[in-house]
Amino acid sequence: MKKILSTKWVHILLFLSIIINVFMAGFIVSRATMGPDRLEKRSHGMSSLASLTRYLPREQRREFFHGLWDQRGQFRVIKRELADINRDLIELLKAEEIDRDKLGEMLLREREIHQQMISRFQDSLVEGILKMPPTERKALLEEAQRNFEERQQRRKFWNDKDMLPPPPPGE
Repeated sequence: MKKILSTKWVHILLFLSIIINVFMAGFIVSRATMGPDRLEKRSHGMSSLASLTRYLPREQRREFFHGLWDQRGQFRVIKRELADINRDLIELLKAEEIDRDKLGEMLLREREIHQQMISRFQDSLVEGILKMPPTERKALLEEAQRNFEERQQRRKFWNDKDMLPPPPPGE
């Protein structure tokens, strides 16, 4: 009786293990095979213009992100360079004596690379917006401005010190 019970639990555990492995394999394959449409759902905080992508018409947004996807080779080179700088920065900061001139050069280079990424993103976005008919472009920008102002009002509400609850008693 005990042997049957333990075999039953082994079968259950094996079954659960297979389910988890199949789920993980599916997840990994789906992430690896996603194309430029995946980029549409990402939050792009690289630029103040980045939020405009959510207001683009669906087809134009898709075209924009496909354009970025086509530049992925260039972005990979930039990201690889950033990773190299990051690794070198860590090594430099681990040293007992830090060469401040070299540190300054490395940080400057990192800023320049980030600036390149932002510039590519902004140039692509502005190019797409300028292709829009003036009436569509105006409607897009008015909607973006209205939403921006609403977000600012919400932030002001939460940042207003008068809106904070009173401190707990005894403080």
